[in-house]
Amino acid sequence: MRVLFILTTLLLVGCASTGKNTQDKLNGYIGSSIDDFIIQVTPRSITNLTSGGKKYEFRTRETTLPYPIVCDYSLITNSRGVIIGTTKPRCW
Repeated sequence: MRVLFILTTLLLVGCASTGKNTQDKLNGYIGSSIDDFIIQVTPRSITNLTSGGKKYEFRTRETTLPYPIVCDYSLITNSRGVIIGTTKPRCW
């Protein structure tokens, strides 16, 4: 039982730190063209917004840890394709 608790705790801490690191990286793209980001990661879907901008949804897999972690997140652009916001990454 103690081993299960320790493993669960390590997994949760890893997910939380990966989510924060991902959010920090995403915030660095605010003000940049979405094209600069798409060169590195292909979106899973693109949704047109009523504002004229778009919502780009992504899924990434971190394999640098002893166990893989998957994160879903989105980038929001204005009508000119400039990133104006992000969603909080959901990692598991």
